[in-house]
Amino acid sequence: MKFVYLFSICMKLITKIFVVTITLGVFFSSCIDEVTYSDQLKTEKDLIAAFISRNNITVVTEKPTQVPYPENVYYKTQSGLYINIVDAGETTGDSLEIYDELVFRYLKYTLTENADTASYLNTLESREPVSFYFYDFTQTQSCKGWHEAASYMKYNNAVARIIVYSKLGFSSDLSAVIPYGYEIYMKVRK
Repeated sequence: MKFVYLFSICMKLITKIFVVTITLGVFFSSCIDEVTYSDQLKTEKDLIAAFISRNNITVVTEKPTQVPYPENVYYKTQSGLYINIVDAGETTGDSLEIYDELVFRYLKYTLTENADTASYLNTLESREPVSFYFYDFTQTQSCKGWHEAASYMKYNNAVARIIVYSKLGFSSDLSAVIPYGYEIYMKVRK
């Protein structure tokens, strides 16, 4: 009887040790395979650097005085936005003011080696372009990067190319840590 009792206790102990070992193994293996947010940020930074290198882009930290900017010269702002103003627009008109309505047509593309067009909004695909109010961040149809780009573009019919880190992009870009490139065509409605 004593033997059966001791055998029962040993089997329960062995079973508990087995269950704890398996649980800890699953827990630690899932931690090892997990990609951290820090890893994603490094990948994003590397992706942007590779895109810049592949496209022979020169990055400057002092805003060019010549508008449009020289071809393939991008100004990197303090927030991390890269911008190349391709066309200054109608500089004889009024410049952009807070809460002016902005109308964007754009090409959005990935920065991968074989870039994919993520979105292209032109008159063929949409009767209405994207519109939002400058510096009204409550709207979901724009992102911080677009507002900042508009502040440099300033005028009606301005055109720019930008590279947007995920932190300046749309909420879906931020959560996925994906940067994008854009070609933006801007109209200003006063």
